Amino acid sequence: IYNPPFWPWLLVPFTWFSFPVAAWIWLVLNLGLLQLSAIALANLAGYRSGRARGLLFVLVVTFGPTFLDLTLGQTSVLLMASALAIGRCMSSRRRWAGLIAAGAAALAVGCKLFPLSWLPVWPVLRQWRHALLAVILVLAVAVVSLLASPAGSREYWAYLFDERLATASAVPSVDDQALIAWLDRLVLPQVFDVSGVGVEQRQTVFWTPSWSVSATTVRWLGYGLIALLLLAVLLVLLRSGKEQAEAGMYLWILFGLVALLHIERYNHVLLLPAMAWLWARGSRERKVVVLSYSLVGMARLTHLWAVLLPAPWGPLASGFGLYAVLALGVAMAVSMWSAAEELRGSRQSGLSGSAQ
Repeated sequence: IYNPPFWPWLLVPFTWFSFPVAAWIWLVLNLGLLQLSAIALANLAGYRSGRARGLLFVLVVTFGPTFLDLTLGQTSVLLMASALAIGRCMSSRRRWAGLIAAGAAALAVGCKLFPLSWLPVWPVLRQWRHALLAVILVLAVAVVSLLASPAGSREYWAYLFDERLATASAVPSVDDQALIAWLDRLVLPQVFDVSGVGVEQRQTVFWTPSWSVSATTVRWLGYGLIALLLLAVLLVLLRSGKEQAEAGMYLWILFGLVALLHIERYNHVLLLPAMAWLWARGSRERKVVVLSYSLVGMARLTHLWAVLLPAPWGPLASGFGLYAVLALGVAMAVSMWSAAEELRGSRQSGLSGSAQ
């Protein structure tokens, strides 16, 4: 199993039912989470009416990564709801906001390992208390998993480091939307076995670029680009400060979708909080959201592009999801930087007025 050892324990109640019944229960629970998330997304985007929330629910369910997640029975809906809870709590002054944010982070880490990357940014966002609570709860989840199933925990971590990470890094799939995986497809010769219209239909695709570059060079190029992106994101977050902690959390999640290994298309359900936040900023930002939503829809057709398009057009088309993340990230960074500059200017004007 690819998920952390804590996750199978949460799924035990589903084993009390036959598989078709369990699958329907899982679907209903996910739709319920999407309904709650749609309400929070509507509030974040600046809409309060029932009609707007209903329309947003339809857009969320039919969003390419969401529909793929529901089709495959993946866990990205839960991750998105957790990310949304964390972000919303960071902008809240309610008493239990920190505990809710920490609990959502622990649940996300218990579900998938990559949300661990969300925690290091909390101190940068001046969320020290939230960060401490989150670390405590994440460690508690790890300890409970180890005590409940020592052998299973050891097998999971051994498999993860000995095989899973090495395989995801060395042989990225055509659906992998991470930056380094996209660079591999663009620059290095690739062979993929993709499904056709039906799952049982398989077709082998060969991509042979007209240039020759070593895999080591491609990797170091990818690491360099990620380092530059990291520097830019941290600069924006430090400039924005605690006032934009929620937006900073969503921007950091976007960075993770670019930088981490093995980012599948269903993981892009995590774009929704950033889209909702950006939608509320203005008409120019809304155009970026529409563009990103469309690009993610194009990413649902990755196997079609692989069959129809040779290199380099096929590899370029395989990165539509990556382009969507980058477009959202750049738009968020620009908006957050502008807001920070305006806030700084207003503070300086206030200090000048007070001095006079």
